[in-house]
Amino acid sequence: MGKQTDKILKDIRDGKIDEASIDEIDSVDEAKVRGMIKADIDAAYPSRSKFAASCGIHDSQLSEFINGHKKFGRDNLLTIFITLNYDWDKIQDTLKKLGEATLYARNKRDRRIIKAIRDKKTLDETDRFLISGGFEPVSPDAREDYNNGSGEHN
Repeated sequence: MGKQTDKILKDIRDGKIDEASIDEIDSVDEAKVRGMIKADIDAAYPSRSKFAASCGIHDSQLSEFINGHKKFGRDNLLTIFITLNYDWDKIQDTLKKLGEATLYARNKRDRRIIKAIRDKKTLDETDRFLISGGFEPVSPDAREDYNNGSGEHN
């Protein structure tokens, strides 16, 4: 885990953190999180390109994300986490560490995603569950189909 909030605030108050190092804390934490995700992908899939294909994410984009050259939005992150079978707590914690909004149970779409995660649905099942409720799916391929007017995932 990264630096605790109280420690960061104390260091700022004590003048131990200057303007040049303010962003360094988050980038170190993000690098660790991306490293964890990379390790999980490598442990679960024979190749990163196969993992990327199962997520509907281009292999080059996944590599750029893992290497810290590209930032993914929440839906692409959820696509990765659901494909890796992360549990609810790990998804929430990892979203937070990457600076994305956590899933919020009062939001109807998020509520469906939470239910799918709790029910251990696959990415494809999660997308179909969202579409059946009239919501945009999380995976890029399913979103593209959905937004191109088909309204369904093949």
